[in-house]
Amino acid sequence: MALENGTGAEEPIADQQSCQREINAYFENNHFDPISDPPKAVMKPITRQLVLKGNKKREVQEWLIQKGW
Repeated sequence: MALENGTGAEEPIADQQSCQREINAYFENNHFDPISDPPKAVMKPITRQLVLKGNKKREVQEWLIQKGW
C-alpha cells in the first residue's frame, strides 16, 4: 500500500503486516452493520501490497496519516 504525499507521488508504507493488523482492527472497531462483514485489508503475497476490500480508501488514508504511517 502506498499513500499519496502532497505532490501526487506515492510513498510506500514500511511495515505492511503491522499496518494491515491496525487497519483490520480499525475496521472491526468502527463497523456497525450486524449483517455484513467489516471491510478488510489483505496483503498480496507476492508484491506485499495492501489491498482494501470495501469502500473506505479516503477514510483509511486519513486514519493512517493521523496514526503517523
